[in-house]
Parts: sequence; structure tokens; C-alpha cells
Amino acid sequence: MSAPKTKVGKVASFLFQWLFDNGYVDRRRITVGYIYDDELELLEAFMAAFPGRERFDYEAGKRRLAKYLNQLHRDGWLEKGRRYNDCQYEGEARSGWYPTFSLPRREYDRIELGVRTADEMGKRYWG
Repeated sequence: MSAPKTKVGKVASFLFQWLFDNGYVDRRRITVGYIYDDELELLEAFMAAFPGRERFDYEAGKRRLAKYLNQLHRDGWLEKGRRYNDCQYEGEARSGWYPTFSLPRREYDRIELGVRTADEMGKRYWG
């Protein structure tokens, strides 16, 4: 199966592969932001692969990334949880709950066992 042709399919493939490569499965989840190292790594990789109009605008990149992650969750391809932010870091303006995302175990196992690739999953998701 070839790589997805649509932008949404390419973004989905990119996110599936990144979550798989970095082990975000089951209880290990990623938040969307640029405070923590793993968040920043995902955001910068996403912005490099899919640049927006403002190339180095982290806020715009964060919004675009969150939009795709939420869409994948709503369609049943990602798991979503919550993480409490207790304002322990400089720059996090408010406390509250933040959404976290991870790859479901069944999809992680399919990639790991070679049943499917991230590109095939992206193509199945959006084509």
C-alpha cells in the first residue's frame, strides 16, 4: 500500500509513526504544548513536516497539532486522557486539566508486529 495522498492522511501517518517511535501507548501519553521536552520535540517535528503560514509560530503550530490530535481521537484512532497542571513551571499561566493523547495498544501492536505500517494506517484513516 502506498503513502497517503491527502494532507490529513499524511498528518495522521506522521502522528502514528511519531507516537509509535517514541513509545506513547496505553498510559504513557503526550500533551500538546512547548513547555516539556517531549511536547516541544513533537511540536517542532510537526512544524518542520507541515509548516504553516507563520513558520516559527509555536502557538499556531500548537493549535494546528491539537486540531489533528482531537480529530484522530474523535474518529477513534487515538486514546485521550487528562493531566493535571499545577503551575509548577514558569510560563504555564493557569492550572487545570490538559488533554493527553496516546496510540491505542491494538494499533501499537499492529505496527510492532508488521501487520500494518503508519502509512497504511494514515491511508486507511483518510486516504
